[in-house]
Amino acid sequence: MKKRHGNPASLLIVLAALVLLSACLGPGAAGQGSTFDGKATISLINENLPEYLGRKVTITGFFKGWKGPCDGVPPVSRSDWMIDDGTGCAYVAGPLPRPGLDSAAPADEPVVITGVVGKGPKGRAFIDARR
Repeated sequence: MKKRHGNPASLLIVLAALVLLSACLGPGAAGQGSTFDGKATISLINENLPEYLGRKVTITGFFKGWKGPCDGVPPVSRSDWMIDDGTGCAYVAGPLPRPGLDSAAPADEPVVITGVVGKGPKGRAFIDARR
């Protein structure tokens, strides 16, 4: 008795449908490029603010305290401080990233912060590290 392995035409149709489906869904559907790892640059956030608004991000940069190059006024309170990652400057609302930093006399200490992207006055992004 001979074993049948299915109709070759049916197999070809199923295979073609799978290829077409994967092409329509794109790379994000397969798990590549669809996840956000949280790492971002300040310039990337400012250039794509609607996409980042409300998302948790991690920024690596230098502590600028109250004397950094950020434009405008602090978005949440006078105690907001600045971080500069080499691509731009952003205000941070929340506690200092570690003890021993002085907002009045920053020394460009390297820092890593995590917070939620917010939109401040004049449409500039800031990082809310209180959440």
